Amino acid sequence: MRWIDWLKKIPSAVQLSRKGKYEVVWTDTIKNDTDVLGETRFDPKQIVLKNDQSPKETVHTYIHEVLHAVSAEYDVNLTEAQVRKLEKALYYVIKKGNIFK
Repeated sequence: MRWIDWLKKIPSAVQLSRKGKYEVVWTDTIKNDTDVLGETRFDPKQIVLKNDQSPKETVHTYIHEVLHAVSAEYDVNLTEAQVRKLEKALYYVIKKGNIFK
């Protein structure tokens, strides 16, 4: 998988429900914590991605944060552990030629 290609496809906003449009923003720091690579904000609705990650890390972080937003939009209440597992599974869902020809 060419992660740089997926990185280039990250939009400036993503619609996850009828009223759930999230702006995608980039930052150098998140909460003054060097270990945090992204976060989902709910007021305003934003998916925040940390700059200076590898393309693969960035795509995984983006998927991870989208899953948090979907969980909130649809009142699923996924735990962090569940989001991490779905993040790993989603790679196979989006893999070219896997679930769609």
